[in-house]
Amino acid sequence: MATQPKTETTGTTALAPLPDEIEREEALATQAREQSIAQLALQDPLAVKRYLEKLEEGLTILRQVAITSTTPYDWTKYKDKEGNVICVLRDQGAANIRKWLGISIFGHRGDPLDPKIPGPRVSSEKQDAGGTVTVVEMWADAFCARTGERIEGIYSAIRSDQKFRGRETLQDDKGSVRTYLDTKCTRILSGLRKVPESVLIEAGIDTAKSYAGSGFGSAAERGASRVQEAGIKEGLEELKTEVLRRVGGDISAVRQLTVDITKSPDGKFKGFDSLDRLTKEWQVSAAWKALHAHAVFGDGAQGGNGGREPGSDD
Repeated sequence: MATQPKTETTGTTALAPLPDEIEREEALATQAREQSIAQLALQDPLAVKRYLEKLEEGLTILRQVAITSTTPYDWTKYKDKEGNVICVLRDQGAANIRKWLGISIFGHRGDPLDPKIPGPRVSSEKQDAGGTVTVVEMWADAFCARTGERIEGIYSAIRSDQKFRGRETLQDDKGSVRTYLDTKCTRILSGLRKVPESVLIEAGIDTAKSYAGSGFGSAAERGASRVQEAGIKEGLEELKTEVLRRVGGDISAVRQLTVDITKSPDGKFKGFDSLDRLTKEWQVSAAWKALHAHAVFGDGAQGGNGGREPGSDD
């Protein structure tokens, strides 16, 4: 029998920090599986055993092929304090995997019990501090043709006080709640909810290009890292090396020097405490210029140890 790809860590290893909504998918997936097996239990036990073995073998192959068909940008990585990394399927990857696993999602509605009420449902929620928050909710059912598993009344909600790039209007929220609901159903029925990074790497997925969730620095730093891939990363690494060289390896001095060379000349911007926050070529160029002219670690200063132009091999 083929070995099924693991979709979560085992033993005493702690899972990476995940949004609560992802964790709740575990119970829904277990419930769907138990219902499917309960129906099989009414049949001949030996036939059920043979069926489940063949099903496991087939699903193993299907999941492996499905994972291989994804790209790094179809996954978000989460990391815990011990450095364990798991990956969660995103909406674009879910749309592709639904085809491989025969997952259909239907009955999208604005009420958990009445399928005739069109969704999503929009309501307002008053806040203790004043003002209101718009809540967009939707429910749906889903079925996996490969396993026979069915889930009903799966819920998703979007709040206007949740800040996400690309969502600015109520119409954006309505589209987002439908997208997230479909992705949630796909993760539950596919079994690809919490996939160890090692599984993706074995499938040839370059997880270094995947989206970074909690455990990979602040949101600003994660966003900066993605922008840097556009073309300035190499120059930025060279700048980091030069800054460290000029302060003689003093990490505390690196932070202060970074602030000095990234602040604006007019003093309106106080500077970054990490060079990873630089996302544009002009910012890197300005930092190099400020480093050359720095009063303590500049080219002509006592602590500067001499200047070095970016790109030189000396």
